[in-house]
Amino acid sequence: MTESKSPGKCEKLALIVLSLWFVASLITIVVWATAPDFKSAAQCRAELKDLRVQHEGSKVVHQKDREALEELVRQAREQQEALRVQILELDERLNATNHTLEQSRAENVSITDRRDCYYDDKLT
Repeated sequence: MTESKSPGKCEKLALIVLSLWFVASLITIVVWATAPDFKSAAQCRAELKDLRVQHEGSKVVHQKDREALEELVRQAREQQEALRVQILELDERLNATNHTLEQSRAENVSITDRRDCYYDDKLT
């Protein structure tokens, strides 16, 4: 009886080994098929060099853009200062005009009062 169990055990063991080998092979094939292609060191260096060149170019463009924006800010500040000066000049002119207007108004009131007094004196 012990002899009949031995071949069954061997068959089961062989089946387990073949199953494990099948699963391991399947995993290897799937991983290999989905793995990205590995690049050579030279190709990596070439890509790194290209990226560095692009980065340097971006730095130059960024610097030029920054200088252009700083120039625009400077011009805007100058324009703002010129407008502020112009506003102050217009304010002074407006104040002078208002002062002249007040003088004219006071003079008109004075003339009107004198005229009224003159006519009142003539009528009485």
